[in-house]
Amino acid sequence: MKNFILIFIFLITGSLFSQNIDSLKLKQFHKEIDSVKYSEADFIKFKKHFTENKKKYDFISKKAASGDKNSSDFFKLLNLSYEEAKEEFGEKNIKISIYSYYKSASILQKFKKLNSDFQSKIDSLNLQKEFLEKEILKDKKAIDSLRKN
Repeated sequence: MKNFILIFIFLITGSLFSQNIDSLKLKQFHKEIDSVKYSEADFIKFKKHFTENKKKYDFISKKAASGDKNSSDFFKLLNLSYEEAKEEFGEKNIKISIYSYYKSASILQKFKKLNSDFQSKIDSLNLQKEFLEKEILKDKKAIDSLRKN
């Protein structure tokens, strides 16, 4: 019973600590969003990302037509001007959308670079493998010719 009480206390303490960390991260996020200044040009770039890609735009459109509220709101956002969007959804929500777009684009660029780096390493290893296989084949031929003599 004593162990059960100790475990319960640890779980409650851990839960409270976790909530404090999450709350702190959320406060930092809101502080960062409040400090960021976006313009209409940023909003246009954000919209173009989704509207110029036919697959993405069709997917959002279909989801909105099926009654999905989030997709419906997002589809509406993509069809509004910057000023209309700020009025309809609030400046903070527009900032969060643009911020999320820039963050995801940044992360995607990092992954593309990593993928490129890995691909070049794989290509290099394949070339080394081919070279070593040729060398091994030469050595086998040399050993075979020595055995015959």
